[in-house]
Amino acid sequence: MADPTFSAVGTVLEETAATHELSAPGGLSDGQLMVAIGATIGATVTALSMDESGWTLLDSFEVTTGTDQGLGVWGKFASSESGTYTVSHTNSLQFKGAILTYDNVDSAILDATATSNEGVENNSSHTPASITVANAGALNISIIVKGGGTAGGTDPTGYTERVNTGSGGPFLGVSDNAGLSTGSHQPGNWTDLGSAGDHSSSNILLKPSAGGAPVTIFEIYRRHLLGGGY
Repeated sequence: MADPTFSAVGTVLEETAATHELSAPGGLSDGQLMVAIGATIGATVTALSMDESGWTLLDSFEVTTGTDQGLGVWGKFASSESGTYTVSHTNSLQFKGAILTYDNVDSAILDATATSNEGVENNSSHTPASITVANAGALNISIIVKGGGTAGGTDPTGYTERVNTGSGGPFLGVSDNAGLSTGSHQPGNWTDLGSAGDHSSSNILLKPSAGGAPVTIFEIYRRHLLGGGY
């Protein structure tokens, strides 16, 4: 098996509208997994829709208590792609989103069903839900959506930042952690979220590819030192 690895992130889109065009990163290769993430904040949040064919819904939620928040996450393996994809909802809302690409992901995409922690009220930190890793080497994408306030956010310990829309207005944070060991995994807290604005999170756990080179003894030793799986 080959472990999933991060490749690139496209331009982060920030706008207020009902329809949004997300761009894949440059240098897109056939067989790479594209992960499209869209987050909305505002009164009367409605479900996000991926308007292009061939995408698989990986997770979604709409939180309509406190500061409304919505999230949509989709996956698609690249194959002669145009590079631009439309997501939409029924009313004009503040939106932030991006497409990230990953290598060495199994055709099933998910190693486990996505988990979420929704509607946490006005706290400066956020604890994501735990998720169970079935295959050693899986990669977890931690996503947080925060409505309002002026603070950005700091990624969970051990995670690498991929998207951080910074302070001012709604916040979208995306980070990932590769080479996980089997069993229950709790990403750790998102912190420095400020005191205003509710927040919600999602875990997207990517399954290692069935193909690729075997894991070497050196990689096994490295994972042992880092607490990862074999």
